Amino acid sequence: NPTLIVEVTNPSTEEWDRGEKLSHYKQIPSLAGCVFVSHSERRLDGVLLQPDESWCTSTVGPGECLVIRALGLRLALDEIYEGVELAV
Repeated sequence: NPTLIVEVTNPSTEEWDRGEKLSHYKQIPSLAGCVFVSHSERRLDGVLLQPDESWCTSTVGPGECLVIRALGLRLALDEIYEGVELAV
């Protein structure tokens, strides 16, 4: 009964993760959102369930926070990537 799923993207599965797999995740009754942590750039994409039962995507970059109101969370991108060096 997950309320939040966090996926770290991967070049070989990113399209599947953001497409068909996400569609399956959205069918989970307890799910409030899914967060994609980019492997290639400092970026978070939150696909979040809204009060009207629609899904909304929010993207944040350096210096920003992804807010997941339904769970009372603020995910600071800079803290998530602290100490991480991305392959160029």
